[in-house]
Amino acid sequence: MQRIPVSRLSNEALIQELKESVAQEGPHTARQIALIVEARRRRLYAAAGYPSMYTYCVGELHLSEDAVWKRFQVARAAQTCPAVLEALAEGRVHLSGLTMLATHLTPENVDELLAAATHKSKREIEKVLAGYFPKADLQAQVRAIPQAAASVASPEEGSLQLQTVVNTESEPAPGQVCDPVILGQACPQAEAPPANERRAHVSDSGHRCEARSDLEYDHQLEYARGGDATVSNIRLRCRAHNQYTAERTYGAEFMRHKRRAGSEASAAAQVT
Repeated sequence: MQRIPVSRLSNEALIQELKESVAQEGPHTARQIALIVEARRRRLYAAAGYPSMYTYCVGELHLSEDAVWKRFQVARAAQTCPAVLEALAEGRVHLSGLTMLATHLTPENVDELLAAATHKSKREIEKVLAGYFPKADLQAQVRAIPQAAASVASPEEGSLQLQTVVNTESEPAPGQVCDPVILGQACPQAEAPPANERRAHVSDSGHRCEARSDLEYDHQLEYARGGDATVSNIRLRCRAHNQYTAERTYGAEFMRHKRRAGSEASAAAQVT
């Protein structure tokens, strides 16, 4: 159905459509956030060639960084306070306002704070938060700032932050390497792999993962299946695609169990 150009709408029709459009924005955005949360839970960004849901939203959905950040803030708050998405869907509190409230919301105060922020502007919500969470006055101080120590690394070295990759268990889990290694150093018994195709995951649609930090060495033939840490069998993957490859090989449920067991073992080791 072709819409009438806005320039030809009567005053009454223009205002009516404008109100309807704004009224639909809340439910649409709330549903969008719920979809983002579920897509992240299923790790669907990995299959599309992205290392995180954030980069997927920016690269694939073409949302701005600010738009994604706001949705993630509200999504985190909604995990413990589902009423947040209800307030957004009903148009009681706008997305920017919920972003401001997000870090202060708890199951105990969510109803009161949402009621106080209902149909308020950003400036008015700032006043609401200042009333609920007053900050102590800062005392004026003057002190000397110590001179920063000279960096030992050269600019070239400083641009590469080495990431340590370690196992969470004594025996490597699928998707992990056999020994702790540091990116930027040679792989055991081999030089760093030069082939570009071994540096990043490529999705079925042809999108190449663009992650350049928090990378891990990954076995093309899995360690648990006899794969060696050799130049021909080692490739670089971001953590998401390292795990994604393992999930496709061993199953998502098996990998969830392995990650949970690794987290529990790590927590137990810290206690003891």
